Amino acid sequence: MAVGQWVLAVSQFRQALGASGVQTDSLRCLHNYIGTALLFAGRPDLAIGEFELAQGIALDAYSWAGIGNVFIFRREWDAALGAFRQALALDPYNALPYCGLGILLARERNVSPAIAAYKQAIALQPDWGAPYALLGLAYELEANVEAARKAYQLCALRADSNVGLYTAVLERAEDVVRYPPTAVPTATPRPTPTPVPGPTAPLYRVQKGDTLRAIADKFGVSVEALVEANEIADPNAIVVGQYLTIPKEP
Repeated sequence: MAVGQWVLAVSQFRQALGASGVQTDSLRCLHNYIGTALLFAGRPDLAIGEFELAQGIALDAYSWAGIGNVFIFRREWDAALGAFRQALALDPYNALPYCGLGILLARERNVSPAIAAYKQAIALQPDWGAPYALLGLAYELEANVEAARKAYQLCALRADSNVGLYTAVLERAEDVVRYPPTAVPTATPRPTPTPVPGPTAPLYRVQKGDTLRAIADKFGVSVEALVEANEIADPNAIVVGQYLTIPKEP
């Protein structure tokens, strides 16, 4: 899909936001979709605001994964890793953050763990084309031509509705055979982070006009619990953009 089409998608999603009677959960999804479209349009600076608006409605793995991808655009690798971990803590069965982890691992030439992360994403969402394309790139780092070609072909089978991706991966499948890659030196393998399903303390990003009392009431916790969980010295000095851990009351 061309950049112009992603811009059109943003416009259409924004129109849907303005429709009357939109349910809260639908609003969250629309903000996430707008953020994703803005990422593909090359505007991570605008995308992060949409993901944060989604988080203001309810924390979810999709928005954290989106924020992680924004950090990848910015080359803020540690922040990206933290965002993907937050996504997996909220939903360890979501394929998006595994792709993000794979990108970070492949960047460090930890190819085997990257491949494992992409395969986990495929296992969770086998009809999604993106992890197959990423898997193909990882196999190229190993100079595994046949595995890379197969991964690109599998991506193409799932990308026929996305003409740009479909064409690109089929061309890549041919090029990898015509111009075989050379294996790159790999780092010492390390295990792919595997989250354990279970409860996790959610995060909340402070918005303009927020007070600790309002945040505490919103999540049904006490101000004292918020202060203790976040080691806040001055309850009147929270800052817009600050992330707060929301504790679970006993």
